[in-house]
Amino acid sequence: MGEAVPLTTSPANEPISASAIAEIMERIAQLSYAQGMAEGLRPAQWGALRYFAQAEDHARTVGRFARHNMITAGSASQTIETLVRRGLLERVPQANDRRSYRLDLTEDGHHHLQQDPIRKLVAAVEQLDNADSSQLASTLVRIVEHMLGGRLTIDRSG
Repeated sequence: MGEAVPLTTSPANEPISASAIAEIMERIAQLSYAQGMAEGLRPAQWGALRYFAQAEDHARTVGRFARHNMITAGSASQTIETLVRRGLLERVPQANDRRSYRLDLTEDGHHHLQQDPIRKLVAAVEQLDNADSSQLASTLVRIVEHMLGGRLTIDRSG
């Protein structure tokens, strides 16, 4: 099995195993997920709220959300339907096409985002200096690209 990972740093020149780093990254994800679940939403639902809060009007559709998250339209629809039922998203009919609609956050959806568990992670990253932040971002992008088998496009604006 994998090695146990104490959550401490090693001396400056001592290498840290890839397994230990992966377990630390997994711990970060677990902490974030646990905080999100305490607010009553699953990670995919938090991601959807973030997406619809930031997306341009024309991109607030099930299809665009699915492509952005590299998931099936069915999975995207289930996530969105749950958020609509909970009153966090609403469907807004499009004037130029009665069959389509845009998805907008409701007032309650905006309120929920104030409790977004990613805020603690953002605050932790903001404690890094610019050099460490840039290095972390570059390293994480390379890891995700390797896992995806291709290039990752990220929005650097925050």
